[in-house]
Amino acid sequence: MALVRVSDEAMEAVNMVRTGKASFVVLEYVDDKMCEVADIGRGPMGSPQESWESFATDEHFPEDECRLGLVNFRYVSPTDKVERQKLALVHWAPGRSSMKARMVASFGLKGVKAQMGSGGISCSLQAHNLPELDFENVLEKVLARCTVK
Repeated sequence: MALVRVSDEAMEAVNMVRTGKASFVVLEYVDDKMCEVADIGRGPMGSPQESWESFATDEHFPEDECRLGLVNFRYVSPTDKVERQKLALVHWAPGRSSMKARMVASFGLKGVKAQMGSGGISCSLQAHNLPELDFENVLEKVLARCTVK
């Protein structure tokens, strides 16, 4: 049995991101037992960097709460200059969150991933502060894990 369960509404939001009906979803842990939707981004906004910057904010990733984010990370390939997108899972566990919250998020991550299914997730990222979610830092990590750069 999974330590943390993903709510039906959250699974619906995850599927919206997978199918491109939403650009991202941010999930929050509720009562250490459930992942609920904190926010959903509707459609791509502007350039890939502008779209990412609307996702990677302190509103979505507060410095005292653990969260999960699933995002269609859009970027322009440095090799062929074609816009691409990869589905990325962001595990947010900031140092200012409680030890219990970080443990629940860490131990529950495997169960949450199993419930969400790994289909289409190209990259899993872990971040502890907002500079780690800077577009260029994430692009470097995504390119390092992708077969088509």
